[in-house]
Amino acid sequence: MINQYVIISTLGKGSFATVLLCKDTKTSEQFAIKKMNKKALKQKKAGAGKTAYDCVVEELKVLARLDHPNIIYLKEIIDDPKKDHIYLVTLWLTKGTLGDLVVKKNSIFEAHNKLCK
Repeated sequence: MINQYVIISTLGKGSFATVLLCKDTKTSEQFAIKKMNKKALKQKKAGAGKTAYDCVVEELKVLARLDHPNIIYLKEIIDDPKKDHIYLVTLWLTKGTLGDLVVKKNSIFEAHNKLCK
């Protein structure tokens, strides 16, 4: 359990993060939570004296202020200085990953171009 969120399943894993499907015990809504290891991020250099963690913190400051239909809604950032992980609580989108969508759109675009030649 992460704050009021109960973990249902793992949606995916990457180099520095795991994405979890969770349920809010207060509202019964489902959310995606990106769980990032702060220690691993702090060890990864990201140029000009910065670490990957520094870049994540800068990006989150911007993302927290944005409100646009083409940007995923960031509900909450859970960052306890005493804990090893930072958690991003976002909308859970059920139509697959952004990568899947791009591949699908590109294949449709390529098929259309072949038909129009």
